[in-house]
Amino acid sequence: MAFRLSENETKLAGQLAIVLSVGFCVTTLVIPIANHFLTKPLDISLDVSIPYVVGVTALFVTYVYGRLEYAVSKEEQVLSQPYHGVEFFYSSETFLARLTELTVGATSVSTLNLSSPLGRIEPLDNYFAHVHKYILGGTELESFRSLASVDTPAKLDWLVKRTTLLMRSGKASFAVLRQVKVGTMPLGFHVIMRGPDGFVFFYPPVDLTGQMQSFLIKSTGVAEMVLHYFDLLWAASPKICQGKVPSQEGLAFLGTIDPNITKSREYQVLLKEAE
Repeated sequence: MAFRLSENETKLAGQLAIVLSVGFCVTTLVIPIANHFLTKPLDISLDVSIPYVVGVTALFVTYVYGRLEYAVSKEEQVLSQPYHGVEFFYSSETFLARLTELTVGATSVSTLNLSSPLGRIEPLDNYFAHVHKYILGGTELESFRSLASVDTPAKLDWLVKRTTLLMRSGKASFAVLRQVKVGTMPLGFHVIMRGPDGFVFFYPPVDLTGQMQSFLIKSTGVAEMVLHYFDLLWAASPKICQGKVPSQEGLAFLGTIDPNITKSREYQVLLKEAE
């Protein structure tokens, strides 16, 4: 627990340091002058002057420490306050909890999925569980679009399984970015519309260490602008499925990323129903 001085204690330490310093300086100036007129010269011994100087220095250091602690306290207070319409997150756990809270209950979601597959990060797995339940049973939801990066065979396998699971709802659509590496798309975003209200999360790929700086903008205008950009990406990306209809073209593109995916049961199920 950090030791903090009150504002009055800090001011008192500073005032004492100034008064005692001035007093010492005046004394050291007056004594040599007075010694010219005295028969027995005055002298300030080291036994007196050294403790005095150390004491004044300690008071000054106390004052500086108090002011620094006050400044740090104010900075922490300011940074902890949410900006108007903006929320900041510094860990994947707090980010995903807020993401889940707003996604469940949304009327439409358009998300850039840069995350790792299921089973890697517990808060992310919790997000998938709650959101999938909402997609399959939520009455408010009209559309959920996910545009995913595919950087590993495991992510591709998870993407195909997720598509197979959720396309039955008729509300979920999935596509993949033409760039395969996550590094080519360093910043993700997640656009949520809850009736007339818009929310946009901006984030890097979820960090396995739990450290993650991201933020949320609560603005319908910003959400609409980002949604327009998402629409452009969506139009240029291979679709795996749109609602209940898988795409042969999109599935063929997945096979060019990793031919082994064509052997999976879920891929074959999608392929049979594809147009």
